[in-house]
Amino acid sequence: VKVSFVPGSVKLTREAVNARLGALDGVTRVTPQEGGDAAELTYELLADQDVRAAVFDLAVREGLRIVTLTRETSSLEEVFRRLTVEAPAG
Repeated sequence: VKVSFVPGSVKLTREAVNARLGALDGVTRVTPQEGGDAAELTYELLADQDVRAAVFDLAVREGLRIVTLTRETSSLEEVFRRLTVEAPAG
């Protein structure tokens, strides 16, 4: 899932939004994305279930405005690349 927020009436830090997204059921990894509009907070979420409704509820609860919320699926090749390239050495 890829999501972008702009601050609403409540101003949260990028770290606070990151922590709240990571605490959602089903989310296994949160990766902040760089670039784009400096006012937007953009994240890529890796999840073992569809978390879009939970992300929406979080945005409402925290006073964030969702700019984009898309579900992205990975091909088998992308999953393999992620597991082999991003796997910790050891």
